[in-house]
Amino acid sequence: MITDHTKANTELKSIVAAKNWNIPEPSPTLVAPDAMLTTSKGADFDRSYVNMMVKDHKKTVMLFEHAAQTLPDPDLKAFAAKTLPILRQHYTAIQQIADQLGIAYDK
Repeated sequence: MITDHTKANTELKSIVAAKNWNIPEPSPTLVAPDAMLTTSKGADFDRSYVNMMVKDHKKTVMLFEHAAQTLPDPDLKAFAAKTLPILRQHYTAIQQIADQLGIAYDK
């Protein structure tokens, strides 16, 4: 997963740089760890992390589906379409982990 995310981020940064776009740094509240993750340990941490990953991947897949269909910029639209299958694989994998751990989530 780290390899896929790093590759996608590198490619996206390359697209942005080629277009000379300035992208602001994310808000600290967007990148701050979930409070549950900083206070949980052991199995509780695992459940919190997996639950967060299911939700985040579901949301990301939906955003990339929308982007692949509607973005006016052809390079970003192609990036979204190309990245979508990998995101779907990650989403399926984390759903399987959630199922193994007995974690309920919206399907």
